[in-house]
Amino acid sequence: MAAEVPAESAHNIVAIVQGTSDGVYGQERTEATWHERKTAYHRHLAAKPSDDPSILVSLADKVHNAESTLVQVRAGETLDDIFANFNTGRVGQEMNYRGLLAAFKKHATSNPSLTRLVTRLERAIEEIFTP
Repeated sequence: MAAEVPAESAHNIVAIVQGTSDGVYGQERTEATWHERKTAYHRHLAAKPSDDPSILVSLADKVHNAESTLVQVRAGETLDDIFANFNTGRVGQEMNYRGLLAAFKKHATSNPSLTRLVTRLERAIEEIFTP
C-alpha cells in the first residue's frame, strides 16, 4: 500500500504524524518522563503555525479522547478508575488537557475553523474535571 501513496502525500502524512506525537520514537514512556513530554508537546503545539494540518488532527484526537472520557464520567465512573491505566492520574490528566486547551485556543484566534472543536474540548474538560 505504501508504494501506491504518492511521495508528496507520504511526506505530508509523516509530517502530520510526527507533529501530533509527544516525544521521540524510542523514548522511554514512563510516569517519570510523562510530565516533561506533555509540557514539551504543549509548547510544540503552541509554536506551530495555526494552519499546520497537525493542529487540526491533534485537536480532533483530543476532542475524541475528552468526549470519550466524558461518556465514562456521565456513566458514573470515577476519574481514579478512568485514569488508572494512564501514566498519571487525575491531576496530571487535568494539567495535560488544560495545557492542550491553551495551545488550541491560541490557534483558534488565528484559525477560526478550529473554534467549534476548541469549544467542544473546553466543555468536555470543564465537565470532566469539575468536582
